[in-house]
Amino acid sequence: MALGIPPVAFAVGGLPEVIENEISGLLVPPGDPEAFARQVARLASDPALRSKLGEQARLKARTFDAARMTKETEAVYHDVLSG
Repeated sequence: MALGIPPVAFAVGGLPEVIENEISGLLVPPGDPEAFARQVARLASDPALRSKLGEQARLKARTFDAARMTKETEAVYHDVLSG
């Protein structure tokens, strides 16, 4: 994403929090390799879409802050453990 390459990924775990479908990349249902292949082919054949999603992916990657993410995750654990 930091290089402006739009990702195609399965919508699992935290990926939907990072990749906005049709905005900064493409998400497909878990366990659907045919959908994954279709989306890869779609990007390969559509330079305008690739460019649009790639630019948004690059911008999203620039806003990622590992320190902030760590603090937010730590706060969730603290809240859960304190009860």
